[in-house]
Amino acid sequence: MKYPWQNILYIDPLGKTIPYQAPQVADSEATGFIKLKEQADAIDRIADIQGNIQLKSALAKINSQDTEVFTVGCHAEKIANDNGHQASGYLEFAVNEQSLVSEAATYFSLYFQFQNRLALSQFRHAVKFEWVILPAVFTAISLQGFTCSIKINTAWCPTQADSEQAWAEALALVSAHLIDIVYPLGQTPVSIKRIY
Repeated sequence: MKYPWQNILYIDPLGKTIPYQAPQVADSEATGFIKLKEQADAIDRIADIQGNIQLKSALAKINSQDTEVFTVGCHAEKIANDNGHQASGYLEFAVNEQSLVSEAATYFSLYFQFQNRLALSQFRHAVKFEWVILPAVFTAISLQGFTCSIKINTAWCPTQADSEQAWAEALALVSAHLIDIVYPLGQTPVSIKRIY
């Protein structure tokens, strides 16, 4: 079956440390990693998402205490040129369990579940979802593992409103998927080792 969207997965060989400090950019304050699970009010300090109500709401929901993931980074922008209008951005996350974050297969499973969710939802927009698995070192607990960045890019649209609508619906679907994550059967609250 042909869908208007694309959902792809790849692994980036370059890694990072978490927490990380973003490089300073001229004329703006760059933001490093913020533990939003512990500092929900810090969402308002993230320069990259000012004015983006949907992304702020997604961050608050994904980082609530009852979810199984936490966000690592995010960005959103609107692009306009001779091709039309495009909305673009990403949401990077990690599972909040030490044994699961150490396995790249954890993220492949989440990607595959999202592929099914997209098909079942009959998502109607021409949006490209790119899942990028990235090696990471969680320095606070000296653990090597992985994060996953989900890039969301709309096709070129005739109006800014069209691109924003497509991006908002794509982000809502990604957010719902991350919020709904549950640990595999057999994991009990006693055996779970959180990162944050």
